[in-house]
Amino acid sequence: MRISELAPGTHKVDVRDLFARNRLAVIGDTSLCPCKTTENAPLVGTVTFSSPSEAKKALNLNGQTLGRSSIHIEREFMGFTILAAPKEPSVE
Repeated sequence: MRISELAPGTHKVDVRDLFARNRLAVIGDTSLCPCKTTENAPLVGTVTFSSPSEAKKALNLNGQTLGRSSIHIEREFMGFTILAAPKEPSVE
């Protein structure tokens, strides 16, 4: 699942702890990256849950506060986190 609007400075362990406190089993790695190239940009991340039912329960945490931000959880995420890129890519 994709989690967005994470506050800058949020760590993987913070995300995993949020789900653990709510008794949701996360498996695999949790990834985080800035959603923009600007300083102090919000973070976006991906989380893999132990089962589809655990992922469905995670949707109930949409809008919860983590750190200084209200997070957004997306179910219809297909597995790629879009990284910030220049509008005009260049090849040298």
